Amino acid sequence: MLDNKVAIKNFGWNAYQPPINALDPNTLVSDGTIRENLASTVIVQSDFDMGQIPQQLTPEEDERWLQAWSRVQQGG
Repeated sequence: MLDNKVAIKNFGWNAYQPPINALDPNTLVSDGTIRENLASTVIVQSDFDMGQIPQQLTPEEDERWLQAWSRVQQGG
């Protein structure tokens, strides 16, 4: 499944991006695997440099988030 050719073929079939470095957005567009407007959605290695480390909220922060989300859902 992680062989580059197999992984890219599966990606073209199910649209789930495999974790391989061989993916190049321009190549995926030129070979017809994805449309040009989707090229910016392909995750490349340099994207990981901008990532954020997920952290669990404290109980107090979680409560504030849930209250804010409740207001959003109520339209207020």
